[in-house]
This record gives sequence, structure tokens and C-alpha cells, in this order.
Amino acid sequence: MRLLACLGLLPLFVTVACAHDDLPDDTSRVIVTGDCPGGLATVTTATYVGTDLTVTATYGGCAPSRTWACWNGLYVTSDPPQAQVVVHHDHEAVGECAAIVTQIATISLTPIVDGRDGAAQPLDRVILSVGGTQVDWQR
Repeated sequence: MRLLACLGLLPLFVTVACAHDDLPDDTSRVIVTGDCPGGLATVTTATYVGTDLTVTATYGGCAPSRTWACWNGLYVTSDPPQAQVVVHHDHEAVGECAAIVTQIATISLTPIVDGRDGAAQPLDRVILSVGGTQVDWQR
């Protein structure tokens, strides 16, 4: 049952703490993985300054927690290239609740824009799809 709750397959009123030991201690950078751990957060806003992406994320839970973003390491071949970013969260459930938590997180985009993961060189522009919101990132 704990695994099903961690995967989001049980209703929100079931409270199970889901720890993600496979996350790096530093979740301030986009994590490059095809299998992003945690619960999917809904992104309501996404903006950038320099190489930092700031997102407003909402999710069900009892308290704010860590929020991180993942990218599968792939670019959609277009001009400019495109990359999909997903935002996830982890929380320690405290009692029964079905509250909606809103959290602002700033996440470094350097793994996407520095060109080491699939691009031949650093990017000057990339269209980011962040939870349904499009961000036209430019240096």
C-alpha cells in the first residue's frame, strides 16, 4: 500500500510518507533522468532569470516540502530546440488531510542549456515545456 500511495495510485485522503532516497541532496538543479521520482506537481507559473527557472507548483499534501524538476536529457529537434521539464514534490504526510499546497521553487537550468546533455554546444535559446506552460528561454 505504501508503494501505491507513493506512486499516487491511492486517493489523496490516504496519507503515507514517501521518502525518495534516490534524489541527490541538491535538488536546486534540473535532474537528468527518464524516471523522475515523487509526485507530479501542477505548475501554475514558470519564469526565468539567467539560467534559473522559478516555478509556482501546487500539489496535494499537508505541508510544504522539497520540490524539484526533471528532464529526460532529450531535445525536440526544432529551431529553437525544445525540452520538456516536469516538476515533482516529496512531502511527509502528517495526519489526514487533502489540502492543496502552493510552493515557489527556483531550479537551475544549466544541465539543459549548457549543451552537455544532447546538444553539441551551449544553447542560446530553448523552448521549455514546464508542466504545460511554455517558456522561451534565451541567454
